[in-house]
Amino acid sequence: MNRRDRMQQINNQYEPETFELSLRELLHNIRQEVNSNGYLVTNPFELLNLDIIYQLLRMLKRKSDSQKREISDWLSNPNQANELLEKCKESKYEFGTAKQTTIKTNGKERLIYSYRTNDKIVLKFLSLVLNEIYNPDFYPTSFAYRPNLSIQAGMKLIEQQSKEDNYCIKLDIHKCFNNIDTEKLIKIIEDKVKHPQFLKIIKKSLCTYTKVYGKKVKHSGIPQGSVHAPILSNIYLHFCLDKPLRETYPNKAKLYRYADDIYITMKENTSNQINEWLEHNLRDHNLSISEKTPNVTSELKNGQQFLGYKIEKERDQLTIDIDETNINQKIIEICLTKPEHLPNYLRSQIKSMNISKETQDSWHNLLVALPHSLRKKLNIKVNQDSLENLLAEIDLCVTPLLRELGTNYSNKSFRNQCMTES
Repeated sequence: MNRRDRMQQINNQYEPETFELSLRELLHNIRQEVNSNGYLVTNPFELLNLDIIYQLLRMLKRKSDSQKREISDWLSNPNQANELLEKCKESKYEFGTAKQTTIKTNGKERLIYSYRTNDKIVLKFLSLVLNEIYNPDFYPTSFAYRPNLSIQAGMKLIEQQSKEDNYCIKLDIHKCFNNIDTEKLIKIIEDKVKHPQFLKIIKKSLCTYTKVYGKKVKHSGIPQGSVHAPILSNIYLHFCLDKPLRETYPNKAKLYRYADDIYITMKENTSNQINEWLEHNLRDHNLSISEKTPNVTSELKNGQQFLGYKIEKERDQLTIDIDETNINQKIIEICLTKPEHLPNYLRSQIKSMNISKETQDSWHNLLVALPHSLRKKLNIKVNQDSLENLLAEIDLCVTPLLRELGTNYSNKSFRNQCMTES
């Protein structure tokens, strides 16, 4: 029996037959209590049952072989769930030591922490409960890690709300997760979470360790990779940045935030005043603006890149389009390193960034021009045979993408484009 069949068999074995309280019902009750009182008195961990433990387990990521293996190993021991449930209900749960891994994204190295399966289940539950408590407080202009919100939704919001603005500030926060002041975060959470045992496990989740060269080292801030890091960072940044800026400059500035990437638009050029406020306010909360990507102020008529899009004002009309320069740079990088990844990259980018007729037209034009631009840029970097093979692969990749975009572009005309300037 292969691993997939074995896991399915185990899942079926532990499929809940009766519910004491489903996860959905538990979260609904929490939301109702917070709506009624303005805060949570209940300890959600006292309401856990085995069915919910297994529901939480099924929500964990199973993308990599190691993740699948960890969950399979956990399920193979029927005592795991009972022991975990008992510790949670009696407020005796202790988090284990996290594993530390370095990954590279967008040219930057980041430390990511991975946890035991038990820890992931507990952190997942914490994340869901905190989302129920705080998600209604967050503004739509904060659109990272939130249900039914995305970068696309954020771009549409910018287009709708900032069409009369003329200036913008773009910045990101330096090592945001690592520098979040967890004591201040707990004080924020204490306003809405009143049960001491529930607060205790939240505090424990923020006081975790990893091994570095065999020594136990305490994490600083919120460790990236933890299941509840996104909601905790959103809580912190909402109360120390989003909310105070809106209250301080209700008619002067609009702040849009995707995690620690920030974009502010203004009708008048009040950037000096707002930049000074930003630096002072972030410093008060142990945060700072990244020196590698310092805050940039510009006129919207000159265009500004944000989250892969180009935001520009032309003839009093705010337009949001794809950032072709960055996309083309990424395409070249993929072609030179892992050309087999290009189809998936293009398809995922089109799916995530095609938000309007303008972006659809831009993707069409980019794909049509792709063979010409690749031949020109790769001609001296790739031998001729490899280049022709690559262009043939792109032919097979781009034609269906153009069809999916709804453009009437024939395979023949695409091949003709490939032959130009050969």
